[in-house]
Amino acid sequence: MQKALTRNFTASALIVMLPLLAHAQDRTQPIRDITKISIDEQALRSAVTSRTLTWLTGTPANNDHISVGRVANFFGFVGMRVASGHSLTRSAVARDALIVLDDTQRAVLFSLLEADDDALQQTALARIEMNRALEGLLNNQTITQEAFLELGRAYGESEAELGRVIGQAFGDIAQTLTPSQQEAFLAIRAAHVSGQADQITPLRMQTGLSRDERQDLANLASRLLSWTTGTTEYNDFLVVGKPSQHFGFVSLRSTSTHGISRGEVAKDVWNILTTEQQNMLDAAVAHNLEAFDDLRIVRSQLMRALEAALDGDVIPASEVRRLGAEMGMIEARMTWAQANAILQVRDHMSEAQFAQLSALRPS
Repeated sequence: MQKALTRNFTASALIVMLPLLAHAQDRTQPIRDITKISIDEQALRSAVTSRTLTWLTGTPANNDHISVGRVANFFGFVGMRVASGHSLTRSAVARDALIVLDDTQRAVLFSLLEADDDALQQTALARIEMNRALEGLLNNQTITQEAFLELGRAYGESEAELGRVIGQAFGDIAQTLTPSQQEAFLAIRAAHVSGQADQITPLRMQTGLSRDERQDLANLASRLLSWTTGTTEYNDFLVVGKPSQHFGFVSLRSTSTHGISRGEVAKDVWNILTTEQQNMLDAAVAHNLEAFDDLRIVRSQLMRALEAALDGDVIPASEVRRLGAEMGMIEARMTWAQANAILQVRDHMSEAQFAQLSALRPS
């Protein structure tokens, strides 16, 4: 299968690509400065309010849906995409990055498709356990906060371990990048974050992979580029919609081919609610604002541990698991607060309100 991954790549592709990339880098700047973006109360309110719609009107399958790029988001790609004004795509960045790598480097990425499978499956199962527990709350089943936080601990530890496996392989590749490859990576980044990726001549490889495998490879290659060309600020960047992705909004947005805005959904839901119900959600928002700061502090510590691989060192596995578990507990606290606030709103809804809420969900 490794032969299939590289069989249509030629060394001349990089030679053709580099002058165009260098030209693009000279005159490009990120569209948005991510260092100026902060998590605020309104952003969190939009997240919690939009989830009120998706969780109360969705299904377990909706809640379990998660895109390939949403798991182990530790490598700066989210920050890079936000800096581009959301103009870049994972697949386009991956396509350009893969062309720059040599056969051996691409083989390391390809081996990750299997090497990270156990950690990926463990993470997925841990997340699903949390979803089933949350749905138990929806159906008036009893689960204690302590038990739910323990599920969150397991999820966070599994996700961090997945990040360690990926990060170590990325570090191995980073140590072998030549100066010309590093220059090409920087230029690819500059072109994409400035919205001028059309300056890059699109060159493609035939990988011989299935659709799912191509998506996984694109996820890995795009993160490799963002991590090896980024900064700690980009790695630490976290959007408000990342924590507590257990309420089905990702599924709704994916079904709409990203045509649905969280802000617009939240506005429509908010207008249905009474002041009393709005205050219920605001209580969870206030809790999450404080917890979000705690999450970012621990997450930054985890990023520094993973970044050891970029210096050619071995990522400390026990430290990664410890920090991941701590992150998972904090995120579970945030999720618990949101779930109980949404349930409180539901319990105070009239039939007419619930009909209005249900009508907001596309059929």
